[in-house]
Amino acid sequence: MAQRVSESLLEDIISRVRLDSPDLVRSWFAELAAAEMNHGTIEIQPKNGAQWRYLSQTCLPSFTAAAQDCTGKLVTVRFTSPAEDEGSAPPSASMLDNLRQAVVPAFTFDQFVVGPSNRLAHAASVSVASGPGKSYNPLFIHGRTGMGKTHLLQAVAQEMSEADRSLNAAYVSCEMFVNRFVEAVEDATVDQFHAVFHSLDALIVDDVQFLDSRERTQEEFFRIYNSLHQAGKQLVFSADFSPSELSGIADRLITRFNSGLVALLDQPIFETRLAILQKKAKFRCIEAPAAILEQLASTESATIRDMEESLVEWEGQSQKENQNPAR
Repeated sequence: MAQRVSESLLEDIISRVRLDSPDLVRSWFAELAAAEMNHGTIEIQPKNGAQWRYLSQTCLPSFTAAAQDCTGKLVTVRFTSPAEDEGSAPPSASMLDNLRQAVVPAFTFDQFVVGPSNRLAHAASVSVASGPGKSYNPLFIHGRTGMGKTHLLQAVAQEMSEADRSLNAAYVSCEMFVNRFVEAVEDATVDQFHAVFHSLDALIVDDVQFLDSRERTQEEFFRIYNSLHQAGKQLVFSADFSPSELSGIADRLITRFNSGLVALLDQPIFETRLAILQKKAKFRCIEAPAAILEQLASTESATIRDMEESLVEWEGQSQKENQNPAR
């Protein structure tokens, strides 16, 4: 259900952008109007088409990160096109805004702990982020759930955007891609959907195993892949399995996934698990004793997600015990 966005929240978001990205700020930001929040998307209304184009093309990642910081939620931002300029807005721009998924600000390369189990995947991700389309194209990262695939892919997206704000890069989950394509088929806007991806400089798709048995979507995905790859644009994918282990995926897509670098995110060793927990604790401001971190890191089969959940659970239990000491 849609609800009005308060002017105070908009002011907080702009203040955060001014603090984190001062080079993006323009004096006319004071003219921006709060619109609505609908299904986790905060709509902000610029005054004219020129403002809308600048915000949509240059400022979307920064405003989204600021909105997440201010609300404490994984919200997204969309700049609504002014009514008087609707005819001048590129028809694919709003669709691209709706396709883009917000990245978690903490998912950066600095926050990623490198060890023997993930060194290749990390190095390749840094390489493609610093030089899109120049090496490892496509880059395919695989590993079981909770190993850090999403972290690396979102770090690539953030690094690309920060290094070159004119770069048109999009991070999307495969589930989002599939759902939006189904909507495009139902709304007879497939050509517009395809045009959106033609405009990208980098396409980063998480969890491509979700394409399983979706033949029509795979055909569209294949077209987009060929279009971008032939144009030298960067492609980055992730999945729970290696390309050869994926089921329900057309052979021609498997061949293309295998044509670049395939990197495994394997189970981290104890030292890496401990370093990950130490970094997670520091980031979350959790003061956990070394013995506790070592205990949490001792489970060899634990994923990164498992360990973080255990750390948070320990903090909650510790706080309860401190609030209700035994008499």
